[in-house]
Amino acid sequence: MGDYSKQLQNRVMTKSSKLGYCVICGSYGRLTRDHVPPKGCNNKTDVVLRAFFQSHEKNSKNSKTTSQGGTNFKTLCENCNSSPLGDKYDPELIKLSNEITKIALAVINKQIMLPSNRLIFTRPQKLARAVIGHILAADAVDETKAGLKSFDFRDALRNYYLNESAALPQEVDILFWIYPSRRQVIIKDALLAYMGSFDNKALCCHILKFLPFGFWVLWEKPDTFQTTLPNLVPDKSMGIDDIYQTTVDFGNIPTLDFPEMPINDNQITLLSSKSIVGNPK
Repeated sequence: MGDYSKQLQNRVMTKSSKLGYCVICGSYGRLTRDHVPPKGCNNKTDVVLRAFFQSHEKNSKNSKTTSQGGTNFKTLCENCNSSPLGDKYDPELIKLSNEITKIALAVINKQIMLPSNRLIFTRPQKLARAVIGHILAADAVDETKAGLKSFDFRDALRNYYLNESAALPQEVDILFWIYPSRRQVIIKDALLAYMGSFDNKALCCHILKFLPFGFWVLWEKPDTFQTTLPNLVPDKSMGIDDIYQTTVDFGNIPTLDFPEMPINDNQITLLSSKSIVGNPK
């Protein structure tokens, strides 16, 4: 039983050694903590982290860990953490988050009535890099010890993040929606299969959810895939500082366990053992 509890604990590791491999650029050196999401996105209080399926067990006594001062992972070098992410990309995500949080909670609590859509000026390429940077940093302590895990999806995201003049890869789509919950969800390397749809191809994806947004990063989305969710980067070739009038949809809010939980018998969800959920302590 002790070995099983240790395995569960290892699923939600947030602390690594002082020295290790940065999980974005791969350089070896001193590691720093990255808040996922940024502190300014409602992530400052202590958070209890559990493996994803543990969090759905009532009265679960399985292993857990507490991340002090918000969900954070010691996985990035100083350069990847502070210079592009904290200084250039996070401010755009924090600005959007702060503008939407109070509105989202008020709408859900039926305190105010708003048009179903709200238009906000954003810099999509900075938003996308902020989301991708935090997804790469999250729950990746094992990579700081062994070095980067290389495969097409992960490599494409890293290369995009590190080159601010690069276009968002054609194989990548980032969908987003209002997520009115303080429960944080981090799911990496998931496969969502819909039997009889998309020519029986599975969706390879990462999922990041925190108040007030959910982000669904898709790899090689099938042409037959249909959704009403907006794309975070509608024009993948736009520049890093290009401004776009983003539509935030308050009239189409999915359930809180979307998209990871099967909606019917035709959906199969395969999650990695590193998928975690965080609840404010």
